[in-house]
Amino acid sequence: MFAAIPDREAIDIALGLAVRAPSVHNTQPWRWRPTATGIQLFADSDRQLTATDPFQRALIISCGAALHHLCIALAALNWSTSVEYCPDPADPGHLATVRTIRQRPSDAQIEQAAAILLRRTDRRRYLPRPIPAGHIRALAGQASAYGAAVRQVPDPLLPRLAAPMRHAA
Repeated sequence: MFAAIPDREAIDIALGLAVRAPSVHNTQPWRWRPTATGIQLFADSDRQLTATDPFQRALIISCGAALHHLCIALAALNWSTSVEYCPDPADPGHLATVRTIRQRPSDAQIEQAAAILLRRTDRRRYLPRPIPAGHIRALAGQASAYGAAVRQVPDPLLPRLAAPMRHAA
């Protein structure tokens, strides 16, 4: 079913958007390998920050962000994606293989791909104002599509979470 392959120009455009993904200290710890059957994603452990990320947690999260950006970029270019995670048990650095099929993008996918170009890192503190409920619902809907959950922490619990969060940081 997923036999169609984007041409080189589409792959280059999609990878150009994928590498705009956020990564720990902008290390971009990923490698891409287009093949005849898909696009492979590898973790680049040479870019691991061993002092601050000894277990590669941030490295893998960074690779996940790049994988997401690739899939969104391909969708905007008329390619639906199917991702096989950790496809080679003998190679733990081979994180995913993306396969494609022609499909018209939704308006939301086009908007998401356009947003990749607008993403910037902002390390300033958040303003102390409430997040609109509609934003929380939209974020929760997006997260659930990937098997994750979004929950807003009630204000009374914030002081109890502050100490463990400071310790984790």
